Amino acid sequence: MCSSDLFNRDTRLGVMMELPSAVEVADELAREADFLSIGSNDLIQYMLAVDRTNEKVSNLYLAHHPAILRSINRIVAAAQMHGKDVSICGDLSADPRMLPFLLGVGLRSFSIDIVNAPTVQRLVNATELKDAEQIADQMLNFGRISEIEAYLIDRNLAPDAEA
Repeated sequence: MCSSDLFNRDTRLGVMMELPSAVEVADELAREADFLSIGSNDLIQYMLAVDRTNEKVSNLYLAHHPAILRSINRIVAAAQMHGKDVSICGDLSADPRMLPFLLGVGLRSFSIDIVNAPTVQRLVNATELKDAEQIADQMLNFGRISEIEAYLIDRNLAPDAEA
């Protein structure tokens, strides 16, 4: 048996985008990989240097932090520029208040727990892409957490807002 018969040459190789260093080289990774997947839980934790399981600092673990929003946008833009698929997994992928932002930056593939699937599907179906793009543009222009939080409240997308 030839060694080339031991593997599938059509296997797609992707990159989990979970580290600030990966975000910095997103363009190069997108060029080389077959697809990118944003691991939102780890990306937020490592980008913000906040242990989400530590009660003393977990309140600083913010998916809507400007650095997180810009990182996600940068990853998606790199994937799109190179014609590669990009997906998102983790808690953020099923967060109803952040779904318009995620759709607005161009994410279309969400890896979610089956329990969240009906809600996410309903919200995706109810979202106009043009509106989502405007929401994403607005959120990307904010430089302060407080501005983003005020915007989410104004749009009825605040953490306590009903979906």
